[in-house]
Amino acid sequence: MHRIALAAALGVAAATVGCGAATTATHDAVVATHTATFAVEGMSCGSCSITVRAAVDRLDGIASVEVDVDGGAATVTFDGGRVTAEQIARAITSSGYTATVRATGGV
Repeated sequence: MHRIALAAALGVAAATVGCGAATTATHDAVVATHTATFAVEGMSCGSCSITVRAAVDRLDGIASVEVDVDGGAATVTFDGGRVTAEQIARAITSSGYTATVRATGGV
């Protein structure tokens, strides 16, 4: 009798753990990812690139930042549910450079 109760309890525990993992995986797949390119005026050296990257990295939801000093641009991949392209442009501008959104889109 105890073996049957133990087997039933283990079955319920295994099913519960399995359901939790599936729910988490599904939730993680729903994250909205976007890419935006910004025109950044006033950059002239590698330190400018570091400053822009640091300003953007401080924001929540940033996945990656690429800065092209010679081209006067930055490309940012981010979670559109946590931060907007306009917020990213404001962060760059607050760090001492003029930033405007060139293009945005989903990844």
